[in-house]
Amino acid sequence: MTAFHLPGEAERIQQRVEADHDIVLATSLGDLAEDILRVGHMGYNADVEKVDRVMDAIADVVA
Repeated sequence: MTAFHLPGEAERIQQRVEADHDIVLATSLGDLAEDILRVGHMGYNADVEKVDRVMDAIADVVA
């Protein structure tokens, strides 16, 4: 898992990535829910093409 610190933006980015790119990401929990975006890349998702697709989607949304 990789975590990104995006103060106050994690949920907005999570929702946009899902809506625009059909990729489901997770935010953190509790006090950090709005600040941390989590990307899972283990098991089935441990594939260079899948990770590249997710990184490109995040880059598109935050640009």
